[in-house]
Amino acid sequence: MRRFLQILTVLAIGVLAFPYLPDLLSRSDKLPPTADALYVFPGKLETRAKCSARLFRQGLAPLVVFTGSRIRPELRAVGMPYSDAELGAKLAARAGVPASAEVIIPSGRSTWADAAAVSEWAAQTGNRSIIAVTSPSHARRAGESLRIALEPIGGKVWMTTCERSYSDISGWWWHEKPLIEVSNETIKLGLYLFKYFLPSWLGLSPEAPSTEIDPQPAPSEKKTR
Repeated sequence: MRRFLQILTVLAIGVLAFPYLPDLLSRSDKLPPTADALYVFPGKLETRAKCSARLFRQGLAPLVVFTGSRIRPELRAVGMPYSDAELGAKLAARAGVPASAEVIIPSGRSTWADAAAVSEWAAQTGNRSIIAVTSPSHARRAGESLRIALEPIGGKVWMTTCERSYSDISGWWWHEKPLIEVSNETIKLGLYLFKYFLPSWLGLSPEAPSTEIDPQPAPSEKKTR
């Protein structure tokens, strides 16, 4: 009976905490007046690229950086094999970011690898302060990945999102899209915690990220690394 009550208590706590998962996943920092560059994480590119364009127009940074070597199958199918980095840059350009301010790094197929690509670029160019743009449910994992990647070179990152996080009173768990998004990000955050974050916090060397480049990158008129 006692064990049953313990299990029931744990389940009750889990049920009560579940609506607040988006708050756990989200992170939004107070932004500095200016930074060396804005960085756009791949994924939900239309929203994130527009967000970066708005921040660029506000004068927060003179450069907007894009990473991602993945080429979406549907783009290949219609003869537009743009990498995530190139696609993000094109969307930002449509939103008002000039080509001269865009930096395309066609490398990275995961958040961890994207962070490594940004750190490598920052080390090469001397741009150490980065404002990173992503979605609320991705912000916690993305921010810590980028912090760890930039720390060895003395870099600093601030996270921002242009979307609202799912509210605990919105009943987000009753809708398929947010339920899948939050569930996936919760699992990924747990994976990153044990695979990357804990080793880093303990002074160990986490698994080195891959910065592979797609074997068939699309040509771009904008500058690349």
